Amino acid sequence: MGNTATSDYSALQIQFQRRLSHGLQVLASHTWAHSSDDGSVGTFGTGATFVPIRNSNRGPSDFDIRNTFSAGLTYDFPVPKINAFMNAILRGWSTQNFILARSSPPVNVFYSGYPNLLSSQTQVRPDVVQGVPLYLYGSQYPGGVAINGTPGAVAGGCSNGSPSTGPFCSPPTDSTGKPIRQGNLGRNALRGFGAAQWDFAIHRDFPIHESLKLQFRAEMFNVLNHPNFAPPIAISKTRNSQTLSLVYPIRPWPIPRSKRGQRRLQ
Repeated sequence: MGNTATSDYSALQIQFQRRLSHGLQVLASHTWAHSSDDGSVGTFGTGATFVPIRNSNRGPSDFDIRNTFSAGLTYDFPVPKINAFMNAILRGWSTQNFILARSSPPVNVFYSGYPNLLSSQTQVRPDVVQGVPLYLYGSQYPGGVAINGTPGAVAGGCSNGSPSTGPFCSPPTDSTGKPIRQGNLGRNALRGFGAAQWDFAIHRDFPIHESLKLQFRAEMFNVLNHPNFAPPIAISKTRNSQTLSLVYPIRPWPIPRSKRGQRRLQ
């Protein structure tokens, strides 16, 4: 046990604000950031204290989101001065818009069949064979892209004679079948899916008394009905398996729970 793990974070943050003028108010922000460490909070066995080789797990943090954009916009509709009847119908209407978009989070590929490396707990990652794509693209994949898990994608198989899973092969092992080094695939080297969502609301206030009003409100979450996929889970390969276990859940992390899923009206 030791105090050897480190982390670094750098970012550029930009904000635009338009104060309420002529019924329009806007607040938008963008963050371009990068976070790296030896092991994020809650990550099992990836800290430098678990591995005798310093910096062997140095890589993007589990929460490393390179680009994040959010914007909120409200607009109060102007009331044309036509007559009292039209003023009564058109006054008091306003809209609200909220847009959230972020780039993809990192994905860590490791072997669940290798819980230890050199007598230390860690997640043993595979070797990557050059010339075989890491990703597959096409409409047949959720979100249009998938981590390459094609069995036997490496011509001739891995150096130990076993078939590969996409470009991934297990690192060299000793006579007992235990790995003797970490794979050359970096920690959190791959990426999952980005997420984007637009929420919209419209409402009208009906004055009843000086301190009392009635509000009609309609809200639409995920206006474009755009599916947002979370990062693949169960990204592991046992020593005796020839396929990666890839699951692509439709849950738009980190969009708030109240706004997740398909388009909703209320």
